[in-house]
Amino acid sequence: MWHTRTLNVPNWEVHCELGWYEFATGTARVDGSLGTAIHEYVHHLQATLPGFQLVFRAQHLRRTTHNGKRDPVVSADGHQDVRPDDYIDVYAGRDYAPAAAQGGAVKLPDAEGIEVPTVGYAVLLDSLASADYLPKMAADDPAMLDLLLGMLFGWDP
Repeated sequence: MWHTRTLNVPNWEVHCELGWYEFATGTARVDGSLGTAIHEYVHHLQATLPGFQLVFRAQHLRRTTHNGKRDPVVSADGHQDVRPDDYIDVYAGRDYAPAAAQGGAVKLPDAEGIEVPTVGYAVLLDSLASADYLPKMAADDPAMLDLLLGMLFGWDP
């Protein structure tokens, strides 16, 4: 299974106010919190494990397509474009296509749904920050919890 293999660890820089992952260089900039480290490490997995992101992208496409049409991109918090769904956090549905069209920084192939696993694993693995979120995910979004656990314990790239 992938979690028992040796992976290239990203270049960590702990000094910034917000987390950020540079896909081109494998550099993760984090603020020192566990949740941010998990979030940015999941971006590293997306960049380095072939097929990992495709699983989450496929689920995101299923969840944001109804009657054969993609749900529209809407603005959340006034500055983030998302395709909303019943995710535990609206950020999971973030859509980088509008930003990429304007020269945005995300260059990962199949980037749609890129924040689905980052939010999910932060909720699953950072119990201090997500004490209210994990029971809510188990009750309200068991399919997401099943996918996260299945990928963590059973996915073999």
